[in-house]
This record gives sequence, C-alpha cells and structure tokens, in this order.
Amino acid sequence: MLLEANDFGKPRLGEFLSPAIRARLNRLAILEPGWDRIHRPVNEFASAWDTSEINARNYILTHTAKD
Repeated sequence: MLLEANDFGKPRLGEFLSPAIRARLNRLAILEPGWDRIHRPVNEFASAWDTSEINARNYILTHTAKD
C-alpha cells in the first residue's frame, strides 16, 4: 500500500497510466525509448477523490498486446 501525505495544493498530471496507455505510447514512439522502465508499473489501484467511496481498478488480467 502506498500512502502519500500531501495537501495536493498544486494540480498534478500523469500520476497513473494504465497498461494499455503505456503500450500505446510505446507504439507511437513519441517518448524517449526506455521511458517506461524508469516508472514502476501499476496493476491495481484504489482511490477516493472528493468522496468517501473507494474506486478500485485492477489491470492484472488486462491484455495489452492488441491495444
């Protein structure tokens, strides 16, 4: 589990990319080769934005070969 203590005072972009988007970016070759090796893959996450309800997504069984 990863917990972050931050007031999130500044907007942030690119905190999470699904496996399918990572694969598409690699096929498009718009980023430097190896960009994805310096970022840890995320196969599952849970978040709660402006609500007490937890939104969970699981990409463990998602196939990206055809994406």
